[in-house]
Parts: sequence; C-alpha cells; structure tokens
Amino acid sequence: MSTSTQAMSAQVPGGLRSLLGSEGSSTAEAVSSHPSLRETLASFSLPTSTTIRRLYNLLLELDHECLRHATDGALDPAQDSTSEVESVVGLAMFLSGSLSQCGYPGTSMFQEVQLRALISSLALLQHNGVHTLDPELYDKLRLKNISARFQKIAFQLQRSSTLADSIRYAPNPYLIQLASQYVSFINRGDSPWPSIFGPTVDIFFSALSLGGGQYNHIREIIGGLNQLVNIWQKPRTKYQALCGLQEYTRLATSLCQESAIADESGELRTAATAIVSALVDKVDEILAVEHGQFPRELARRWHKALAVISRGPPDLDRGYYYYGLLDCISQIAAVSDPQMLGKGLLNRVNGLIFDSVVPEFRWKAIEIFFSCHSTRWDQYQMLKREIETRSTVETKSKILEEMRLIRAHLESDEEESLRLRVSRPLTHVSRKPCGDFGIKRYHQA
Repeated sequence: MSTSTQAMSAQVPGGLRSLLGSEGSSTAEAVSSHPSLRETLASFSLPTSTTIRRLYNLLLELDHECLRHATDGALDPAQDSTSEVESVVGLAMFLSGSLSQCGYPGTSMFQEVQLRALISSLALLQHNGVHTLDPELYDKLRLKNISARFQKIAFQLQRSSTLADSIRYAPNPYLIQLASQYVSFINRGDSPWPSIFGPTVDIFFSALSLGGGQYNHIREIIGGLNQLVNIWQKPRTKYQALCGLQEYTRLATSLCQESAIADESGELRTAATAIVSALVDKVDEILAVEHGQFPRELARRWHKALAVISRGPPDLDRGYYYYGLLDCISQIAAVSDPQMLGKGLLNRVNGLIFDSVVPEFRWKAIEIFFSCHSTRWDQYQMLKREIETRSTVETKSKILEEMRLIRAHLESDEEESLRLRVSRPLTHVSRKPCGDFGIKRYHQA
C-alpha cells in the first residue's frame, strides 16, 4: 500500500486475517521474523478466549514486528501488501473496542495491556506507511471506540477504590490519551514518520552495525536523537516527540528481549546497550527541563466533563506529558541496571518520591527503582533506609505501603509472565571522547 494512499475502511473482523511477514533478511540476522505473529493473530479471532496473558503475548509480537520493520533493510513500507495493512487496521479496530466478552475485561491490568497493544498496533500502522485514515475509519476508531474507552476509564475509579486499585489504574488515563494522540497524528497526515520514525530507523541501522565493531556509527545514533529533541523543543510537535520517545523505548526493549532469547555473539546486546545509553541521555535532557516546571497536579478536572459530552480524551497536557516521560524510563529500567540511568536522572526520579504532591508521579518513580528484577531487593532496601531518615511518621507509613504494593504488583506480573524479566540486565557503559566533534564511543562494560 502506498504511503500516499488512504487506509481503507475496515470493519471490526470476526476473525482477524494473518499479518503477512515480508521476505528478506534482517539487518542483524539475529533479529528473526517471528512466524508466531501470524499464528497469534490467526488465533485471536475468538474474543471470548482472550485473556490478559494472550493480550500481553500479542503486545510482544507487535513490538517485535515494529522492531523488524525498523531494522530490516529489505522492507519497504510502500510495498507492503494491502492485506497486511488491512490486518493491522483490523487489529487496531479490535483492540480499540470494548472486548467485553474477554476474560477479566473490567480489571485495570487488562485495560493497560489492551491499551499498550493498541498503541503498538498504531505504531505498526505507521511502520507500514499508513499516514492517513479513511474518515469513516477515523470516526469509528477515535471518536467512537477510543472515546468509549475513555468514558469508562474516566468514571471507573471511585473514591472508595483501594490504594492497590488506584496504583494499578494510574497508567490508563495516560495511555488512552496517548492512543488518541497517535490516531490524530495519522488522521491529520501529521504522522511521526519520517520526522520521528526516520531518525529511529537511522539509530537502529547504526546501532546494529555496532556488532561489527563500527563504533564510529554512534555519531548517527546521537544525530537521530538530536532530531527528536529538536522536535520536542517546538510547541507544535512537542507531543509527536513523546510518541517518538515511546517508539524508541518500544524498539529498545524489544531488542533487549531478542538479545535474551538468542544472541550468542552478543551483537544485539551491544546494540541495545548503545541505544539505551543514548536514549537515556536524551530523556534526561528533556526531563531536566520539564522537571523544573512539572505541575502540582494532573489536569483531571475536565476528564469526566468531556466523557459526559462524548468528546473523547483531552490532548496530553503538561502533567500527563511528564508522566509519559516517566513511563518511558520505567520501561527502560525493566531491562537495565539502575545505574545505567545515570546519577542525574536517578536523582530527579528519587526527588519525586519525597517532593511531589502528585501520587501518580511518586508511584511511577518507585516503579522505576523497582523495575529491574535482579536489583529490586537492593533498591527496595536502599529506598526504605532513605525513607526512614527523610520522611515524617505520616509520610513514611504512606510511602512504605505504596512501595510494598508496587513491588507486589511487579512480582505478580512477572510470575504471570506479564512483564519482561531479563536474567542479565543491560549494564553501564564507559564513554571516551573520540573525534573532533565530541562524539563519544560506546564500549560494552
């Protein structure tokens, strides 16, 4: 399907057609084309059998498919088959629906996985070269389906909800707004491609070549991320930049998972380390500016009003924008040693635990420290000691209880295979100046 052609209308399918894999070897041969994606989509035709676990497996496959598109030089979005694009469109429609007959549809965890899978399917549409949507399709996808999800989320959390439910629920308002933002960008012809995904492709091509020892290509990695920061600095494209950061994060964590599955030579791990290191630097740069003006509360007062009049999710505001940056960091932290995030970034995140009056920021900050399974216990003990010395009696008991619940949530998700649990997280890399332009060379620790 040509990138200049509108995506065709698609009805929510009773049985999703398989997403056809493209021929051609990957830039890094270790990044395999998962044939299981076809099987996953083919078996996803019965909503009554859909569980959180099956949704999560679909999410991983969609993320891997995005990675394959970003790293495979043989793939051309303009040449992708109509049936492939139709399948992804149909999947996005399906994931934006209520899934009311599925297992555990009312739980906040089910909603989170569903929304993350929806966002991944929208990203895959962009990787497939879809830059505009048929008006009827847009109306169904955003103004009906996503709006209905927003209405449910806006009214779901009651004052009587437990603290555990509130913590679980916290990501979903942000995710539904992010999904709405993705659809709006596509519909306006204002897609992040190539202004965001273009640099992403440059980064992944360059990073994957690091396995061959071509460390000078780190210049292109930094250059691509600099383009993203330039997009962030412009008010009109600021929210596109957040979608781009989510895309970098999606591809980096998927690459980490690939390296854990089959990476005897260590090339993918080297590439993932370089990408995450460069990404952390840029997220830290953005967060440093946003941190100086982060809001005293999330702008939620209009959510229910907008839901009542069926206007759909509001655009991301400063509060949820800041939350989105933290969400990217938490995903990176799940596959990285905490020290890889750097002292400055860790200090800013740590400050949110003690200084922020926004509970969602504090919960996400705690999650960042606990995201890496192999270092979670040490981080828990360290943070507990700090709370003992810095907090008042009332604040101390509140934060300790939040820490306990967040740790329990993460461990429960890992036991249910609903969260990445890498046995060997990425570690900090040493940096040495090279060249006349101050470009730094990355070596694996």
